Amino acid sequence: MLIDQLNERKRFTKAENEVVSYILSHPQKVTKLTIEQLATVTFSSNSSIVRICKKVGTRGFSDFKIQLAKELSSFAMGGGRVEADIPISPGETREEIAGRILNLQHQTLMEVYSMLDLEALGRAAALVDQSDMVYLYGRGESLLALNYFAADLRRIGKISKSEPLDGFNRIFHYENRKNMTQCAVLLSQFANNRMLIQNFRDLKAQNIPIIMIHGNPENILLKQAAVSICFHNGETNSKFGSFSSRVVKQYILDVLYAMIFSLHYEKNVEHVHRYAETVDQWNRYVHGIER
Repeated sequence: MLIDQLNERKRFTKAENEVVSYILSHPQKVTKLTIEQLATVTFSSNSSIVRICKKVGTRGFSDFKIQLAKELSSFAMGGGRVEADIPISPGETREEIAGRILNLQHQTLMEVYSMLDLEALGRAAALVDQSDMVYLYGRGESLLALNYFAADLRRIGKISKSEPLDGFNRIFHYENRKNMTQCAVLLSQFANNRMLIQNFRDLKAQNIPIIMIHGNPENILLKQAAVSICFHNGETNSKFGSFSSRVVKQYILDVLYAMIFSLHYEKNVEHVHRYAETVDQWNRYVHGIER
C-alpha cells in the first residue's frame, strides 16, 4: 500500500523525508493541494515531490493523489476496496450484495470528495450565477444527472436547457440570444465522443463559456474550457452498471448547485418557498379537476 511505502523512511533522502512526514501527518489535505502548494508548505521543490511519487510506484503527483485518496476511503470503510466495474462476487447473499453496493457508493463519495477542486467549482458556480441562460449537454446517464441539476436550478429561478449529445442539436438557435449572458455545462465520463467535440466547437464559436465536468484529464479541449472539473474515472466499459460514475456525477452537480444557492442564500430560500407554493397550488388545481 502507498502509506506503507511512505513509512519505509530508508528509501528516501533527508529532504524527501521532510515532505513524506508532512504527507503522513496531513494526508487528507495533501489530496487537495497542487504540487506547487505542497512544495511551498514543505520548503521543497516540484522535482523532489515527483521523485517521491516515482519511488512509491506512481506516475506523478496527480496519480499519487488518486492512490492516496483511494487508500483513505478504504480506511474510512474499515475494509478493502470494492471493484467499481463488478462490485459483487458469485454466491454472495442478498445482505452481502446490499452491503457491497453501500460500500461502493461510500468509497466513491470519499474519493471524489478527497479530490474535489473547490476553487474550480467556485468559479463554475459564479459563472452559472452570472448567466441568464445555462445550456446543459450530456448523453445517457450524464444527461439524466443534468436533468436533475436543471430541476434544481428551476427552484431558484435559473433558466436552463438540457441538450442530448445525439447529433440533432447544432447551436444555430443561440443567434437569437446574443443579448443574454450565457454559459454551458458539458458533462461526460470519457469526454471523447465526436458530438461532444462538435458541440464544444459550436459553443466556442458563439463565445459561450463552457464548464467541462469530466473524467479524462488528457482531453484536448480542456485548455479551451472556461472551467475544467475533473473526477477520477474508476470504471471501464466492461462493467455491469454505472454505479460509481453515476454517484460521482450527481455528487459534483449537487455540490455545484449548493455553491450557486449559497451565493444568494436568503433570496434563494424565498425562491424555494415560492416554488413550493406554486407546486402546491397546481396540485390542488389538478386534483380539483380530477374530482
